[in-house]
Amino acid sequence: MTTFLIVLVIVILGAGILAIVTARRPPAPDRQAAWSHVTKSVAGAWERSKLCGNYQGRPVEIFVSDHSHELPLYFYHLRLRVPLKGFDWKIYFAKTNLVDPSKCWFIKTNNEPLKERLTDAGAIVLVSERPEHPEVSYRADRGTLELQFYVDDDEYVPAAEDLQSQLNLMTRLADLNEKLNVW
Repeated sequence: MTTFLIVLVIVILGAGILAIVTARRPPAPDRQAAWSHVTKSVAGAWERSKLCGNYQGRPVEIFVSDHSHELPLYFYHLRLRVPLKGFDWKIYFAKTNLVDPSKCWFIKTNNEPLKERLTDAGAIVLVSERPEHPEVSYRADRGTLELQFYVDDDEYVPAAEDLQSQLNLMTRLADLNEKLNVW
């Protein structure tokens, strides 16, 4: 009985280690082929499960991740590195309140003047033009500007024109952040 339990523990531990190791591998060759236009657009290379590269002189990371432990809930991420500056903010599409089912765009930040400057500069309009209703957030402590939205599965690959549009949006928002997000 003791030998059986020891073998069972070893098998379970081995399966767990195998799951961790395989989750960190770069995508399979056929997946890399599907992402080739993305790789070229950002002059990128795979680092673990992220495509890392540059766009107009700014470091970029692009990946799809699972945000749930029980049910698959996949999100596409495009992360742009920008200078550390000012305050955190987020632009997102959500219900106006619990009673009203209608949705609209919001800017969330702890700095009211920054919220006004971003609104006046048209940041919400820029993000709202994207058909997938992404969430865009700036993390001042990390110096990252990130676009994310829900996708159906982990096989999602942005079309070339969508990727170009996303990269252009993020570049414009990075420029706005640099100009408007001041102490």
